[in-house]
Amino acid sequence: LSWIRINGAIVGAVAGLLVWTFLEYVYMPFWQQFVG
Repeated sequence: LSWIRINGAIVGAVAGLLVWTFLEYVYMPFWQQFVG
């Protein structure tokens, strides 16, 4: 069952990267408009 953990880690890493990219390129410009 080790491959399940490996795949879970890969999926988690990819999901985290996508969320980070989304926040970086979508959320931050709006945040900077309000703050800066």
